Amino acid sequence: PQPIHTDEAAARASRFGDIIASGLHAYTRFHVAHWVPLVRAHFICGMSIDLCQFYKPVYPDMAVFGRITLQEALPNPAKGVAILKWQWAFTDGAGDLLQEVRFTSLHQAEALGA
Repeated sequence: PQPIHTDEAAARASRFGDIIASGLHAYTRFHVAHWVPLVRAHFICGMSIDLCQFYKPVYPDMAVFGRITLQEALPNPAKGVAILKWQWAFTDGAGDLLQEVRFTSLHQAEALGA
């Protein structure tokens, strides 16, 4: 971690004015708590991170809201799999976009009903 993530004095002296979360912290917390339980039964593996964009810093005790959108499903019945393209958007209490992540993953088609 950089000092802006762990050292209060350094963080206060930075352009952010306080400690901020490190990079994909909001995404990883949401991923473990919400996405993994959602896809556990059919997930095979991740294929790519297609976009990872940070728009605003995430501060301690800030309310962060996550929204997962399935953008595209590409079933391949011959192989029994489906490629799913996801978009995650993280906003603050005012609805301002903090982070956006798009990625592609491989899933078992039968478990999806595809």
